Amino acid sequence: MLSRADSLKSDDILAWCEYFLLGLKNEIEKIDSLLNKEYVKKQILLPTLVLARESKQIADQEFKILEYLINKDDMAMKSEELSFLGITDSKKKAVVMGKLKEKNIVVPVTEGGRIYTIRFVNNYLLRGIMKILKEKGFVSDFLNNN
Repeated sequence: MLSRADSLKSDDILAWCEYFLLGLKNEIEKIDSLLNKEYVKKQILLPTLVLARESKQIADQEFKILEYLINKDDMAMKSEELSFLGITDSKKKAVVMGKLKEKNIVVPVTEGGRIYTIRFVNNYLLRGIMKILKEKGFVSDFLNNN
C-alpha cells in the first residue's frame, strides 16, 4: 500500500491515508476496549478462568474463588470471605488460600498482607489471557507468526 502512495498521485496518496487512518482507528478502539473494566472482566478475564477450568488447570472451587475476586470492584479479598463457599473453619480458609498462593494465582496486595488479589502473570492463567487476546484480535498477525 505504501509503494502505491510513492506514485504521488492524489488518489494513491488518499488511499494510503485512508488505509493508515483505518488501522490507527482500529488500534485506538482496541485500547479503548482494554480501558473498559466491564469489557476486560467479561470478555477477557472470566473467559480465561473458564479456559483454565475446562483444561483442568484449576478446580471448581478455585474457579469460584477467582470468579468472586474478578467480580469484586476492587478485585481483592480476605480469606474470611471464603464463607460464601460454605467454608467456615478458619484453618480450612487458610489452607485454601495457601494453595492458591502456592499456585501463584493469588498474591497479597501488600507484602505480608492478608488481603489478596488475583495474579495472571507467572502462571498458567497467562496462557489463557494470551489465547483470549489473540481470539479477540488484540495480538497482531505479525506477533502470531513470529
